[in-house]
Amino acid sequence: MSTFDIPTKVCDKLDALTRKFWWNPKNPNGRYLAWLAWEKLCLPKGIGGMGFRKSKDFNKALLAKLAWMIVSKMDSLCMNLLRSKYKVRENWLQSEPSKNASPIWKAIEKTKTLIAKGACYLVGNGASINVWVDPWIPWLVGFKPTPKDDSIQRNPLMVSNLISIEDHCWNLPLLNELFNSESVEAIQNIHIPLRGRVDKLI
Repeated sequence: MSTFDIPTKVCDKLDALTRKFWWNPKNPNGRYLAWLAWEKLCLPKGIGGMGFRKSKDFNKALLAKLAWMIVSKMDSLCMNLLRSKYKVRENWLQSEPSKNASPIWKAIEKTKTLIAKGACYLVGNGASINVWVDPWIPWLVGFKPTPKDDSIQRNPLMVSNLISIEDHCWNLPLLNELFNSESVEAIQNIHIPLRGRVDKLI
């Protein structure tokens, strides 16, 4: 379940077995009365559910965990082999899925959109973060800045170019020139480390 994209029909059958066991544990065969809908049982306990996990969602979560290990550069033999075999690059989250790949890799690549919803760079030296492409501002929708106006050309620009090396602070005149006020304010809230460190996806 953690390496393959389980078919929806199989997941539905697993959920049906869970429901039957919950409502009628003593007699696995025959009909039973369900007092609550399955959707409500799957809600967290804090909001009135029982916290059951839908098989399909659990399957996606386990696959997404593998995808996160790959994109976060986890150092293990298995992850290094996968990154090498399928030529995983810095822009893997934004790249198109591989057409000629194994079923396992295709299942992992399906979860990239799920990972992209919450992945954001922790700014270090800013040398590996593309200002317009990569997610790097935690307080903005999509984690990306908005240009000041449409006339600004979105040429390749690294976050390191926005940092004043001498003062270890943001280059405010340049920020005001490139981004709208909301983006400038959010960028200024990002702490720049005194010692240069590598950018990290979190």
